[in-house]
Amino acid sequence: MTNPTRRLVKALAWCLALVLGLLAWSTVSRVTYGGDPEADRLGVATVTGCAEHGPIGLHGFGTSYTCQADVRWSDGETEHAEFPAGQLEPGERDVPIYLDTSESGRADTTLGRNDTAKYSAVRLPAVIGLGFLVVALALGAGVALYRVFRPETRTETKEWPVTRAELKAVRVPRLQLLVAWLVFAVVYTVLATIPRYDAPRGEGAFTSPWPQIERALLADPPATGVVIIGLILAALVWAISSSVRTDAARVRKYGPEFLARDQRKKPVAAERPKRDTAGLVFGLLLLAAAVWGTIRVISTGTAGSADAPLTVWLASARDAVLLACLGALWLATAETSHQRIARLLAEHAGQRSESGGTGGGTATS
Repeated sequence: MTNPTRRLVKALAWCLALVLGLLAWSTVSRVTYGGDPEADRLGVATVTGCAEHGPIGLHGFGTSYTCQADVRWSDGETEHAEFPAGQLEPGERDVPIYLDTSESGRADTTLGRNDTAKYSAVRLPAVIGLGFLVVALALGAGVALYRVFRPETRTETKEWPVTRAELKAVRVPRLQLLVAWLVFAVVYTVLATIPRYDAPRGEGAFTSPWPQIERALLADPPATGVVIIGLILAALVWAISSSVRTDAARVRKYGPEFLARDQRKKPVAAERPKRDTAGLVFGLLLLAAAVWGTIRVISTGTAGSADAPLTVWLASARDAVLLACLGALWLATAETSHQRIARLLAEHAGQRSESGGTGGGTATS
């Protein structure tokens, strides 16, 4: 496959991924549509007519309907209203509904089926999280399309070049696993809100079907904040991981020659045991916090609820699971910078003895 063809295929793949991302974003927006658990008005609706959408379109994947219905509110007032896609279906009668009026007035309201409020805390963080993904896909597609029409023709001379194969041969497990843990924490935190609100909305008040979930948590930050901060941290750690991985590949390839490129002051040897001890203590503290979180899950009554489904257990144990995973990750990947450099230098020496020497310095890429 020639370079122009390869660039065209890559651009098409990015564009396809962008389209799928947009459809996934629209689907999640439709499925999680809804207002707060506390509704302003409750009533019932009888469908009078619907417009069909799908199976693939502006409302995402799947067939959905935008319906008009006659509405009767709990105070006896009646009106004719249009419901957004995914809320009602043709032929339905006396469907429980709710109205959530925003502070800005009735011009910005949420009108929907009142069967469950389980997605009330999921919608905004899920839309924001998928929005991050769509933006990343759009940037990737834009760069890929630009290179189709304006391919790179100039060559650059880079210091200490490494190939992709050499980068793949190097791992920075702690940073790479930390990125995975941050993404896992974001997804887990968002999904753990579902059981807490899995009940019909109330007029002016909402009663959680599983109040012990909130009591079992060590901390209860808003899911939207967790998504924003978690994804930003994941991106930063990923960027740091890429930089560290590149330097590690250079140490593995060029050895002492790369390390001697500057005269940065090295840490005093006596500081190394202190750093090792601090890392060990931090990992053990994380595991201790996980144990405390498990005790809270048991003591708040979840263990005594025979009818509690697995989702309730997982939601109650959110903090314990996340802290246990982070503590295990931290202890399992314990490696100081000196240990890492020594390992990479040993690998460099092994490669050098096998190949009879390695050229270094600069190269054209």
